[in-house]
Amino acid sequence: MGEIQKLKENMPKLTEEEKRRLESALAEFEQSQALLEVLKGQIALLTNSMSEVSTTAETIKNLRKLESGAEILVPIGSDSFVRAKLPSLDKIMTGVGAGVVVERDPEETIKFLETRTAEISKTIQELRARLESLGERIESLRPEIERLLAKSRGK
Repeated sequence: MGEIQKLKENMPKLTEEEKRRLESALAEFEQSQALLEVLKGQIALLTNSMSEVSTTAETIKNLRKLESGAEILVPIGSDSFVRAKLPSLDKIMTGVGAGVVVERDPEETIKFLETRTAEISKTIQELRARLESLGERIESLRPEIERLLAKSRGK
């Protein structure tokens, strides 16, 4: 039996309308809190993605300062690296989604990555606005829920 149904059965002091309002408010409260957690997760993922894109752009800028053939360390995972010679940076391969890779010169690549960073930042701002709005809605439900629960307990 659901929590809302249990609460409903234990509310003899509430009118049918109050029971319906409490049930509705509790359901909306639970759904809103679940959505709040989803939004927080999306923001965290996008923040990590934005950081990675920004780091990639900065890395390209720094690599361009080096001479072709300079020795560099290339990460291979798990904090492990191999030594390599820097090739010419006249073309950079960039993933654009769906497994598609495009070859661009460094300037185009940096511009592309900066555009991607701006798009991600905009999406994060939109999600934060939704998060704030949802948080306000959750807080606006609390007093009504608390009032009806107190009445159902005879307080």
